[in-house]
Amino acid sequence: MMFVFEIRAKLTEIYQKYDFIIKTVLKFLLMFFAFSKISKVVGYNTSLSAKVLIIALSAFSAFLPPSLMVFAAVVYVFLQILTASVLIAVTVMMIFLVLYLFFLRFTPKEGLAVIATPVLMSFGFPYLVPLFLGMFGSVLSVVPAACGVVAFYILRAVRNNIITIDEIKALKDQALQIYMDILDDFLKNPQMYVVMAVFAVVIIVIVLVRSLQMDYAFEISLGVGTGVMILGYIIGSLKYEMDFAIGAMLIGSLFSMGIVFVCLFFYRVLNYSAVERVQFEDERYYYYVTAVPKITTGTPKKAIRKILAERREEDDNAEEGEEEAIEAMESMLAGNKSPYKKPLSASLAKRLRKDVAPKQEDYADEDDEDDEVVIKGPKAEQAGLAFLKTGFDKLKAFLPKKGKPTRTRRVTDEEEEDDEAVPSYFAEPSEEPDEPEESDKRDEDEDYE
Repeated sequence: MMFVFEIRAKLTEIYQKYDFIIKTVLKFLLMFFAFSKISKVVGYNTSLSAKVLIIALSAFSAFLPPSLMVFAAVVYVFLQILTASVLIAVTVMMIFLVLYLFFLRFTPKEGLAVIATPVLMSFGFPYLVPLFLGMFGSVLSVVPAACGVVAFYILRAVRNNIITIDEIKALKDQALQIYMDILDDFLKNPQMYVVMAVFAVVIIVIVLVRSLQMDYAFEISLGVGTGVMILGYIIGSLKYEMDFAIGAMLIGSLFSMGIVFVCLFFYRVLNYSAVERVQFEDERYYYYVTAVPKITTGTPKKAIRKILAERREEDDNAEEGEEEAIEAMESMLAGNKSPYKKPLSASLAKRLRKDVAPKQEDYADEDDEDDEVVIKGPKAEQAGLAFLKTGFDKLKAFLPKKGKPTRTRRVTDEEEEDDEAVPSYFAEPSEEPDEPEESDKRDEDEDYE
């Protein structure tokens, strides 16, 4: 199962990385199919039905927002029908404008659903629309689904009553009758109303069920919505005697459910085995919160690279630790005869460090008590000079002071000259002992430290 989650994470990462490109390509494909189907149904203008023009219009529409994409499709329909009949083109345009304004009022961001609905219905696969909108949309998603259904059936009504341009030109006198036939075919079509009702009910049921506070609400809502859609089509076909193919409808509904389930898997995966329910309150409300964690996993390549990098770092650190252990033990046993005949290994060094290191530390502590502190560097010279100066000061305290002889006698001029000639190696003692300067005190403190 983790392999599936890893594939999901990788595909999700690719989609997030190339989000704009993927969305643009999908919009181009959707508009290409839309313009192609319109040109086949009401392709009365051969110039507008050219493949080159359809590709160009699809590429241009791919860069438009969803609301403008819908408007571009409406204008294309209008230009195609205008070639056949101005009155019918204006009528269809008015109906489309009403639907367009209705759609813009409620769900302007779901324009892709308006275009995708008639396209899928033209392929005979409309069952995907209500399931997808119910799972990822809201109750208001009924509006774009209904607009897409109306657009499909009005274009089919035009196609059923206007075969070719030549037929329109031959029946100029009966143009009004053709116009009335189109409106009757469109407004009195029970199949259109059944499809609209089934789509609306399925979307509402899925939205309501998935909003319930229970485990696997999204999956259950998808199954319930599929069952409601199958039942709705069967009831509608039996009541109005419509030509629904029950077998194709069942297969299409189940296949659509599978597609939506895959989309749900890539959109959100919940871990219901780790559900947490919390209750708390504030000054105004009391809250009941149910937290369901999402299942997330990293991509395989990144995880492997990370693991390899961590293993390499651990191996490098282990090798460095082994070398340091061997060097430490060799230095500890440098003065003693090693009791081991074999050279030191990593495991042997670790064992020696456990057994011998405490003893070596005890011996080191005993030796440190008798060792002398040796101070080196320029600060040591300053400390030595200060020590000598203090010694000289103590020595001068025991010497007789100048000017106070021990015995009184007269000094001759020759003796005075001799005294002046003899150099004095000691400074004159001051009345108050000199206090060391602050810089010297600071140096002494630093040296002591």
